[in-house]
Amino acid sequence: MRLLARLLETVHELVDQPDKSLLYFLDGVYYDVILEATEKMSGATYDGAGHRAFVKPAILASVGNLLRKCCGLKKGLAARRSDCDDLCKEVDHFMTLFNSDWSDSMSCPASAAQKQKTYNKPELLPSTDDLVKLKEFTEQKLVDMSERLKNEATYKVWRSLAETVLTRLVVFNKRRANEPAKMLLSHYVDRPDWKNRSNSELLNKLKPMEKLWMQRMDLVQVPGKRNRRVPILITPEVGQAMQLLVNTRSRCGVAEENSYFFVSDSKDGHLDSRLVLHNMPVSAGVTSPRLITSCRLRKYVVTLAQVWCYHSAVR
Repeated sequence: MRLLARLLETVHELVDQPDKSLLYFLDGVYYDVILEATEKMSGATYDGAGHRAFVKPAILASVGNLLRKCCGLKKGLAARRSDCDDLCKEVDHFMTLFNSDWSDSMSCPASAAQKQKTYNKPELLPSTDDLVKLKEFTEQKLVDMSERLKNEATYKVWRSLAETVLTRLVVFNKRRANEPAKMLLSHYVDRPDWKNRSNSELLNKLKPMEKLWMQRMDLVQVPGKRNRRVPILITPEVGQAMQLLVNTRSRCGVAEENSYFFVSDSKDGHLDSRLVLHNMPVSAGVTSPRLITSCRLRKYVVTLAQVWCYHSAVR
């Protein structure tokens, strides 16, 4: 919405029609104006070789997807109104130009410019020492805050333990930070007993170490990107802390109507995983806290896996 608002403000500056909405400008007549406004937002220029360059190429991909959605909304609005023919013609003319021109003039040059920025750019990943330091810090804090919550049932202590648990889940599972952060209370409470419901034949096929992991670990499944099923592994100490959080929700003043597990101090919000994953490494005193993000954690696992596979193949 903010990006569309910026686009509309830029269009208003170009055509001097401040009273018109974005719906009005989704017309073939104003396609070039939309194009010029997007170029202005993305900082379109030309490099020394005469190729198009963009200061902010990522804006183009977002604007292109949003314009396509807005055109669909305008067409849906037209189907509900009596003047549907005029609105349909406007949006059809716009989409005809968009489909034939946007890719060549905007998307492809922006994609090339974005890819060019990655050349000769080192991939900064969190160090193993920092991750070990964060692990030791959160494990100790998990014990301390659990004991404190048993004696002092306040929301401040509850939230501190919840932030610690959320950090442990993200760092251990190396998942997108929003996936465990958006876990519902029902996801955790209603999870099945995986040990008793697993197929016995499959269990017998597991290696001794895998059987040990299955006995130790718990599992909860949450919706992820594009509503895909995402497994979140829970270690024993984290599972005990999570159960304590569930048992003390009402005593600590957590809003009953809030369905999230990691609730914020509002009635329908959850903890900001990005902020939690920044503050916890800072508190742990790691060397480079800015490198500990969910995106870099996933790249860290992939990079180590590739190195391990390479050395295994060489041997």
